[in-house]
Amino acid sequence: MQEIDSNSLIKHFEELQEVCDLWNPLKNKISYKIFTNRDGTLEGIGHSTAIKKIANKIFDYNKKKPVTINEDFAGLYLFSKDSKPFYCGISRNVIKRILDHQKGSTKSMATLAHRIAKNKNSDTSEHKYLEAFNGERAKLLDCEISLIKFYDPDYEAYKNDKMTQHKEEIMLYLFEVFVSVHYNTEHNSFRTH
Repeated sequence: MQEIDSNSLIKHFEELQEVCDLWNPLKNKISYKIFTNRDGTLEGIGHSTAIKKIANKIFDYNKKKPVTINEDFAGLYLFSKDSKPFYCGISRNVIKRILDHQKGSTKSMATLAHRIAKNKNSDTSEHKYLEAFNGERAKLLDCEISLIKFYDPDYEAYKNDKMTQHKEEIMLYLFEVFVSVHYNTEHNSFRTH
């Protein structure tokens, strides 16, 4: 594997800044409510339906422009409320993951709601925690989300070229840290366990 020196690392971060400027997530965002059904909930909405609802609202990291998608993708998502970013995450299946944040019934699926509820609620009783957790999941419907595609998980080139796949994944991890620091997302934590 090629070594990364400080100059090439600076070059990578300059590239991340350029992509972030082109993506412009505070301008190019969608309401989380775009995913909801007629009742205003996510009941019965799977990631295939969600993909159809936002097919032409995705920015592509490599092409550096918006693209139309027809399947889930690996990338980054940024949650904001009133144009204030508060959480970013990465996933190999972004659409499925952002739905899990609101629909997930466990703290391992709805990690953002869990983190917010835990930080806001000093009462650790199970009943109070569940009340806070469910409340935070519901509040996500009032947020905006910005999405950026890094690659398709099943893209043929990545199956045959592990170095290309490895570089894309490293850039995705770096981009998560970059976006979190750039937008001062209060609910991100990079602490190790």
